[in-house]
Amino acid sequence: MFVLWGWRRQLLYNEAYGAILGERHPAAFGQPMLQVWAEIADSLEPLVERAYSGESIYMDDILLAIVRNGVPQEAHFSFSYTPIHGDKAGDVIGVFCACAETTGAFYRDVTALATAATALQHSNDRFGAAMQAVGVMWTNNSDGLMIGAQPGWAGLTGQSQAEYGGFGWAAAVH
Repeated sequence: MFVLWGWRRQLLYNEAYGAILGERHPAAFGQPMLQVWAEIADSLEPLVERAYSGESIYMDDILLAIVRNGVPQEAHFSFSYTPIHGDKAGDVIGVFCACAETTGAFYRDVTALATAATALQHSNDRFGAAMQAVGVMWTNNSDGLMIGAQPGWAGLTGQSQAEYGGFGWAAAVH
């Protein structure tokens, strides 16, 4: 978490946020937030302005191009900005931010999707090879409808795809 404090929007943060800052920590403590994150200031400034105008903001899995250890990289974050009000009504003197980096979760999800797509393609390839090897194999969906091209069935029965589609295959069964 961090707090932006005062008109300079000085960055005050806990140790966990220090890990997100990387090599910027500890020098970033007490510095204006938009200077600390100069490379993403254009993305953050409108959000900070909205929070300083009194609006609470929640961003889920926002993609930001940050620099870590001198290397530009894409990172994902979820965070909320909550205005901290002063003594006068409507006076915002700071912003509280609860922040979590979600980069690891994002890439685990992307990797899982790619793995699933590869497994599905492998399964489809094996099924296609089995259909070619067996000669007479057909597939029905869970309702018993024959769907898609069934070359083995067409070769055995002489039915066209239009004839055996759906429940048309039943006409060839004695």
